[in-house]
Parts: sequence; C-alpha cells; structure tokens
Amino acid sequence: MSKIVVGVLRGGPSSEYDVSLTTGGSVLQHLPEKYIGHDIFISQDGVWHSYGLARPPEKILRKVDVVFNALHGSYGEDGKVQFLLESLHVPYTGSGSFASAVGMNKFLSKQVFEREGLKTPQYVFLRAHEVSPAALREIFRSLAHPYVVK
Repeated sequence: MSKIVVGVLRGGPSSEYDVSLTTGGSVLQHLPEKYIGHDIFISQDGVWHSYGLARPPEKILRKVDVVFNALHGSYGEDGKVQFLLESLHVPYTGSGSFASAVGMNKFLSKQVFEREGLKTPQYVFLRAHEVSPAALREIFRSLAHPYVVK
C-alpha cells in the first residue's frame, strides 16, 4: 500500500506565526508511519514555499493527498485558506470555509448559537468607536460576574 502524502501548512500571515511554526513542526515530527509529511511553509507575507522554494499554492498542492492545516489565526482559521483548498479540490483537516469564517467572528457565532436554541452567556457587543471608560464601567456594573472579554 502506498503512503498518504500529508501537506502540513505552517507559518502564515497572522500574528500567531510562531505558534503555527511550532504546531506544524510537531505534526510533521509525529506523523504515523503510513504518512509522508510534506512541509508547506507560508511566509508572513503570504508566499507559499515547498522544499525551500517559493511556488504558487496550486503547484504545491498537486503533490499532496490531504492537507493538515496547522495555521493559526487569520488566514488559517478564518476560512480563507479553507476556501482556497476547497476551490482546488484538496481535502483538508478541520472545518469548512463557511464554518471557519463564522467561528472567527465571535458575535456572529453567538447569533448562530442563539438562533439554534443554544444557551449562551449574557454579552455586550461594542464597536471600537463605542469603547470608553464610561461605557466599560456601565458594562461592568450591569453584567453578572465573572465574565470573559474577547
């Protein structure tokens, strides 16, 4: 039986670049014997690399059977890389592009959960221009403790 080639995406243009490098390295190091790891490094400026050479994603992805998405933060978790993989018909780990995009938006996720009848904690949604010391004091007084700020 031939081995399955797993492209491991790591790096990427998010603030969680270093964490992604570590995650991807760990995945590559611990793949079971029936898999062949293919390190796919994405630089902070979004350039894809395979075997140390910059290449277009579509060329790199032709060489893999499945992608393990070890990217963190924006691009890796917000549906963008998932959409690219879907458009190229490359199977991958994790949620699809739509679910990933919704999951990265905490307010939208909460609305979906509530619409589906799931209980969620109380919340206040503030846009950046609405944040002020007075607004924060009022929220602090009005919500039951403890709480999480995201």
